Amino acid sequence: MKKNVSILFSVLFLVALLIYSFYYYQQADDAKKEVNKMEQKVELKNKTIKELKIEKKTYEKYSEQNKKEQKAKTRAYQNSKVVAKQLDQNENVLHAFFDYTNQEERLNVLKEYVYSDLLETMKQAKSDSEQQQVTSHLEGSQVYYSKTEQGFSTLNVINVSIESGKHEDVVTMLAHFNFIEENGTYKVTKSKFIEY
Repeated sequence: MKKNVSILFSVLFLVALLIYSFYYYQQADDAKKEVNKMEQKVELKNKTIKELKIEKKTYEKYSEQNKKEQKAKTRAYQNSKVVAKQLDQNENVLHAFFDYTNQEERLNVLKEYVYSDLLETMKQAKSDSEQQQVTSHLEGSQVYYSKTEQGFSTLNVINVSIESGKHEDVVTMLAHFNFIEENGTYKVTKSKFIEY
């Protein structure tokens, strides 16, 4: 009987050992599965992070390009506004030179658009000219524009009707102006007129 008890105890011990081993094997297998799941999640997160980094680089690249393009567009827009302002000033100067009813009125209007030394030269030229009444009207103009170091320059092809006494002529001429900026306004420093 002692032998049977000893065998039974040994069998029970082996069964308990098998159950204990199976339980811990099952625990280890579950832990291994959990570790695999976590490794897959970490791998997926790492893949997502890599994709996000690539997207971020792409975004930054295009963002930098967009910034450069926007700066270029802004610069072009500002330059176009400056050119438009300059061309408006050229138009004003044309009217100041060629829309008048007498020489005195013309010189008063021109004060706003030309430098004082040029105005003085014009006054001297006027005093040498005939004192008869002359009326002028700008009929049309075509402008050619170029930028200069200190401002801009225009070459204008103009049609002007000039009335002197009872005589009226329509004259076509070239009017060349050099402008320099002074206190935010462009003024004429040189002018040249050629009739053709």
